[in-house]
Amino acid sequence: MTQDMHSIIEVDVALAAVSVTGDLNGADVDRRGFESCEFIANIGIESGTLDATNFYELEIEEADDNGSDAAGSYTDVAAADILDDIAGTNTGTFALLNAAGEAPSIHRCAYIGQKRWVRIVINETLSAATIPMSAVAVKGHPRTAPTNNP
Repeated sequence: MTQDMHSIIEVDVALAAVSVTGDLNGADVDRRGFESCEFIANIGIESGTLDATNFYELEIEEADDNGSDAAGSYTDVAAADILDDIAGTNTGTFALLNAAGEAPSIHRCAYIGQKRWVRIVINETLSAATIPMSAVAVKGHPRTAPTNNP
């Protein structure tokens, strides 16, 4: 039997490739039609200093639909609604970049909450470093399969 994952997932750009120099909100990811969502962040090599006082945190935020098929106000994801969370400035943190040599790396987490809309947020604290990053949201457990993949 052939195992086909292609027909049961959909991949969205959660953060277009960018050199991050400060706080940044990723793209709105609409979970409508899917029961699960895994975020995968690709972190490049930093230029500058990362340490205990100069760092970046990657977090997940969630929102209800605003009634017009768009995201309402985002809030931090509760620790109970994310797998592989870590202690951070806010709940929903899944990666902390605070030391030289931590990149390149891949960080991932699963959103297990019930909100329709989710996004990645990058929080910068006093950092003099620039870091190239990108991320995707892999949506799974579709209510209707096969999914619409290119």
